[in-house]
Amino acid sequence: MSRTFLVFITLLLAISAEARANSKQQDAEELLHRASVSEIEAENASAYALKMHFHILGLVSGTAQGTYEHIWASPERWRTEVHLPGIDEAVVRNASRQWV
Repeated sequence: MSRTFLVFITLLLAISAEARANSKQQDAEELLHRASVSEIEAENASAYALKMHFHILGLVSGTAQGTYEHIWASPERWRTEVHLPGIDEAVVRNASRQWV
């Protein structure tokens, strides 16, 4: 193969890699924009409650089951709870006060 051909192929690969990088950057920016538009805890968003049950695998003592609950009314009024065997944790926010 000629040296000119190798340089040409190298340039094509570099341009292709640059185009893919730009495309990934644009995709990332679009995803961030969509996430900011659909912010569920924005100032005027509707209240919601989320409750999840989960399992932690691979513990020395076996498997642990727990729950996570998040109740949100506004940026100033929300409650988060985590329950696992031997652990009960809650964080409550009401106006300018927060309790753990």
